[in-house]
Amino acid sequence: MIFANNEVAVCAATKADLYRIENMMQFYNYDFSEWYDIDLSETGLFRLQPKEAYWSQSSVKPFLIKMNDKLAGFAVIDDELTHDSSHYNLGYFFILRRYRGKGISQAAIQLLLNQFKGNWEIYSLRQNSVAEKFWRKTLTQFLGHVVESTDMKIHGEDSCLFKFSSIKNGGIPAT
Repeated sequence: MIFANNEVAVCAATKADLYRIENMMQFYNYDFSEWYDIDLSETGLFRLQPKEAYWSQSSVKPFLIKMNDKLAGFAVIDDELTHDSSHYNLGYFFILRRYRGKGISQAAIQLLLNQFKGNWEIYSLRQNSVAEKFWRKTLTQFLGHVVESTDMKIHGEDSCLFKFSSIKNGGIPAT
């Protein structure tokens, strides 16, 4: 499954593609090391939690994000939800730095939200204020209204949770 606009494509990752996502998680962790104590292992790489069990869940949907057919990042949808009324959680979202600030992230999110209609949860870690601003702006532009957020602990971390519906009709808020 591939959904795309003129330049940005969001492609369902195959089992053979999962190593690409795990490789990019090194850069994902590098970015997070700005705000959180994430140390390198003795090999000089970040320690990644084994993902086989995660990837094998039927609710986990990994995607490669491409810009003009070049790998630009990844997204993973799962069902690790905080509310029973939600359908989707954006478990991971990452765009390589060279592609940031060019509308690629917004295009990829729009493609995902248009493909997976329903009640969503997207959270950012509180210390990552850049991500919180990105989600607030991107979701407001997509839905046409401000999305309220809730402060809560998720996986033991102070987080900002955005809960909303991707079904347009003026952007009906999730209940």
